[in-house]
Amino acid sequence: MGIISMNDCFDVDDDTKHNWQLIGAFLTYFSELEAATNEFIITAFKLDEKQGPIVASLIDLSRKVSLIEAIIEAQQLEDTVKQNAHDLLNSVRRINDSRVILAHATLKSGSSPLKLLWSKPKGKKKKDSSEEWPEEKFKEHCEEMIKLSEKMETLRQQLGPTLTITVPDIVHHLSVSAFATRPVASTEPVLLSTGGKASAR
Repeated sequence: MGIISMNDCFDVDDDTKHNWQLIGAFLTYFSELEAATNEFIITAFKLDEKQGPIVASLIDLSRKVSLIEAIIEAQQLEDTVKQNAHDLLNSVRRINDSRVILAHATLKSGSSPLKLLWSKPKGKKKKDSSEEWPEEKFKEHCEEMIKLSEKMETLRQQLGPTLTITVPDIVHHLSVSAFATRPVASTEPVLLSTGGKASAR
């Protein structure tokens, strides 16, 4: 078996190229959303430009969201402010669930629309699932991530200067530790090619 060159990797049909473009757009906007959550944490803990990226890189997005939620809950804020923040963070969680599926499912990229295949736990067994992502679904996700990034930045600017953080308060408000092992939810795919051993992040 010979070595596949880079040119061979990109010698694909038009449907596949288009699907790759859609996946790239999704991941680009997702990275901007995660960057917005990083900035909130950096501001909240008053980390400098060297500390911030290091700390943020050690926490996956789902735990960042739980941490931000705990920070907000520990503040003396109006109920409406807290509720709006929780709604925002739950939306981030949902888009992350979609990112997990896109990142870890088996992609049938030679078809239009893109088809995703994965397995998810069902008791002691696994259930094979599939889902089609047409261009319109990618567009909806990308538009939502743009809005979520903007809302996260607005929240950071509004609350950042007034945030007061003490470790006991944050720990108290974390229903599940932001640094605990997160169980694999039923919506998170397990790669078909690994025999169900790989967990989603």
